[in-house]
Amino acid sequence: MKNRIFRNSSKSSNISRRFILQSFALLPFITINSDAKTQTDDEKRVQAEMVIIVGATLAGVTLAQKIKKKSPSNIVKIIQTETEESSYLAGLNLVATGLWSFKELFFSDTLKNIDIIQSNIKQYIPNENKIIIGTQESVSYDKLIIAKEPLLQYILKKDFSPFSRETCIDFFDSNTCSAFYMAGAKKTYKNFFAFIKKIKKETTTQKHKILFFHPKTSNVSSHVSLELLFLFYMIIKKEKLEDKVKFEYYTAESKLFRVEKYNNVFLKEFTNKNIDLFLDHNLIEVNYEKQLAIFNKKESSRSEKVEFKYNFLHIAPSFAMDQEMKEAGLVQKNNFIDLKTQTLEHSQYSNIYAIGNAVAVSTYNSLSLKNQCDYILQSLYKKKTKRETKIFSDHSFYPMLVDDSKGISLEYNNFFKVQPRLQLKVTEKRWIWWLSKIYFTKYFYKFFS
Repeated sequence: MKNRIFRNSSKSSNISRRFILQSFALLPFITINSDAKTQTDDEKRVQAEMVIIVGATLAGVTLAQKIKKKSPSNIVKIIQTETEESSYLAGLNLVATGLWSFKELFFSDTLKNIDIIQSNIKQYIPNENKIIIGTQESVSYDKLIIAKEPLLQYILKKDFSPFSRETCIDFFDSNTCSAFYMAGAKKTYKNFFAFIKKIKKETTTQKHKILFFHPKTSNVSSHVSLELLFLFYMIIKKEKLEDKVKFEYYTAESKLFRVEKYNNVFLKEFTNKNIDLFLDHNLIEVNYEKQLAIFNKKESSRSEKVEFKYNFLHIAPSFAMDQEMKEAGLVQKNNFIDLKTQTLEHSQYSNIYAIGNAVAVSTYNSLSLKNQCDYILQSLYKKKTKRETKIFSDHSFYPMLVDDSKGISLEYNNFFKVQPRLQLKVTEKRWIWWLSKIYFTKYFYKFFS
C-alpha cells in the first residue's frame, strides 16, 4: 500500500540487556491458552445444548471455538448479521493511516468448521428462548450469547438513528471522515492524504485546522480517537507541515481519558505536540459549505452554542445496540446489553450473556476477550447457587501508538484502575508497543482463540 511513511528508527533507542530480558515478559500474552481436552464430571452430566451466538465477531468466533473444545456435545451456531463483523476492528486506525492494507482487516480463515447462519434478525423472543431471523424462520436456543458489534450513531444523521458498519449512509464529504468502520477508514486514508497533497502545493502561510471530535460514550473508546489523532500528527510532522497545520481536539467528556494515570500522559502529549483541547463540547451540527463545526459548550449549569472553523474534520460516533434488542427488553438505558452488576449475564434472563463490544465494560482487546470467554465458559458449565454471584474481573491491554515508532501500553481493569501485567512502566513510550500493534495484533487474537 502506498504512503507507508512510518519506519522503525533504532538510532534513538538505547536498549539495555535488562530491558531485553524484561521484554520476554510479553510471552505470557502470546502463550496459547490450551483448553482441557478432557471434560470434567460436571460437563459430562450436561446434556447437549443449543448455543446460539449472535455476531461472527472476534468475540463470537473465539467463544464458539472454545465452547466446541470444552463441550463437543453442544451444538454451536453463529448468526452472522453482516460480513464486516469478521474483521480486526483494532486495525481500522492502521488502515486509515496506511500502515495496514484494507485486506489485512479480515479474519475469514478462522470461520472454518463453524456453523454460520447468514441472516439479519427480525425479533428476539427471550421468554420463549427463540429468535426470528430474516427468512421468518424460528431459531431456538438453550443459551444465547450476544457478540454483535453495536451500531454507530452520528450526529450528522438528522434523525440520529443508528446504522450498521456495512449499511452506513455516506454523509461525509471530502473534508470530513470517520475511521470507525471499514469504508470510513478507507475513505479517511484517501481524504487525508489528498488533504496533505493539497496543502503541500500551497505557497501561503495559512494555518489549516484539523479538528477531532469524540462524544460521551458508555464504553471506553476515546483511545481510538486519540490514537488516530497522534498518528495524523506523526504524518504531518513527517511531511514537515507542522507550520501549516493546527490540531484541535473536542470531546463531550469532562476529561480526556477516564483512567487518571493515562489522562495525565495524554495531557502531556497534547502540550508537547501543541494540540488544543476543548472539554465539554458536544458536536450538534456541521455546516459543510462553510466548513463550520457547531458545538454545545457545557459550562456549569448552562450551555451555549459555539462554532469553529475547520479544514479537515474527523468525527467519532456514539454506540447503540439493535432496535430489535431494545424491543425485546435486552438493552439498558446506556444502549448496551442489560447485564447484572459486574457480570456478563443478563439481568433478567439467566441463559443470555453478552461478550465483546456489546458489553459496556472497558477496552475490548485480546486479553479482555480471553477474560470474557473464560468467564462465560465457567458460567455455562459450573452450577451456581442462588447466593453465589461470580464477579467478572476484566483486564484490558491495548498497545497504543502515540509517537513516531513508539507507543504506550494501556492496561487497566473494569474499575478503570491501572493494572499492569508486565514489569514495565505502562506510561513509558517504547518501540515494543509500536511493533506489537502493527505486526502482532492479529497473533494476539489468534493465540487466544
